[in-house]
Amino acid sequence: MLRALVVVAAASRRYLKLDLRYRFELTVNALLLMTNIVSFGLMGHFVVATNRELVSYPYHLFLLTGIFYWTVVSNGFTSSIFTLHEEMERGTIGFLLSNGVSPAVITLSKMITTTVEALGLSTVIAIPALLISSGGGCPAPPASAEWALKLAASLMLPWLFMLAVAISFTALQLVFKRTGGLAGALHGVLGIASGLNFPPQAVPLLGEALSKLPTAVGLRAFRELMVFGEARSLELTLSRILTPLTDEWFLVFVTAAFLAASFMLLSKVEEVTRRWGTIEQY
Repeated sequence: MLRALVVVAAASRRYLKLDLRYRFELTVNALLLMTNIVSFGLMGHFVVATNRELVSYPYHLFLLTGIFYWTVVSNGFTSSIFTLHEEMERGTIGFLLSNGVSPAVITLSKMITTTVEALGLSTVIAIPALLISSGGGCPAPPASAEWALKLAASLMLPWLFMLAVAISFTALQLVFKRTGGLAGALHGVLGIASGLNFPPQAVPLLGEALSKLPTAVGLRAFRELMVFGEARSLELTLSRILTPLTDEWFLVFVTAAFLAASFMLLSKVEEVTRRWGTIEQY
């Protein structure tokens, strides 16, 4: 276990150093983040929310907090699943695999690095945008002692869910090598399903099911923490977590089960592709 953590930490440092070498790309990514956050804020000022019973605060705050959250939780997804291709282009994939750096470690390390970068950039951009657009009222000050715990849960558990999606997609890439625009499409669909643009409960027939996605539960809690200072929809008690089909149950157990299944899937696919001799072919 300790060795695995050391390998992940070393790989994460490697990807951070590589990212910092490409300063133009880092600058472009920062500008894109800024453009994305500002455009969502402007859209919120000119678009009127029709589900007032689902969104009881200004729509621009709904969109700004949503893009802030989604950037932090999911930004590592798209970059991490293309890392194997990048390593192949550099000619380093064989070296990494032969030194015990598995595809799962590569994906995890890149996602950690990208998330740290996204957290820093989006916080610098989104917090002032929220303060200015709300007249200083958002982010709201913490209204309960559980604020920090709920903030951590709303970010970390959905992040692990997105990691599970990325690891599953990496397994798919090991088999099919090229997946076209599927990664971008999946990222967009998950954002919509999680409530980035509108509450998932507003979707006919599927609304209740979509609202149980770990990313949807986390996003709803994060918005409430930012706007009200407390997550009214999230109750992190043992009884709620252990009660099947509650939001808390989905957030904890669905995430844990999906993450374990994704690691097992990738491990099996890695074993098969090594046996086929195709693991290094792209």
